[in-house]
Amino acid sequence: HTHTHTHTRTHVAIHCPILHSPLFLFLSDEQFVLNRIAESAIDMYGTVGVLSRSSRSLTLDLPSAEHEGHLTTVFCKEAAERIERHLSAATSSVGVETDKRLTSISQQTVENEGYVPHHPLEL
Repeated sequence: HTHTHTHTRTHVAIHCPILHSPLFLFLSDEQFVLNRIAESAIDMYGTVGVLSRSSRSLTLDLPSAEHEGHLTTVFCKEAAERIERHLSAATSSVGVETDKRLTSISQQTVENEGYVPHHPLEL
C-alpha cells in the first residue's frame, strides 16, 4: 500500500520594517498547523517553568510565594485557553478555512508585490 501526500507551497509576504520592504517566504500548507502546534508547545513549556518557580517559592516558604501563586494561576489559565484554541484550530474546519484564506491573502500580496487594499478614503 503506497501513500502519497502532496505538499503545496505558499508564498508569504512579510513586511520588514528594517528593510522597508516585504520579505517573501515559501510555506507549505502544513506550516499553519505547525505554527499552532509550536505556539501550544511554547505555552506548555512556559507553564512548566511558571509552575516550577511557584512550587519552589511555596516549598521554601518565601514571602512572595502567595503572590507568585496568583501570578501562576493567571498565567496557567490563560496559557491553557491559548493551547486549547490553537490545537482546536489546527484540526477544525474553521481553522482549515482560515488557513485557506491566509493562503489566498498571501498569494495576492506576493502577486501585488505588497499590500493589496487601497485606502477607502483615497488619502
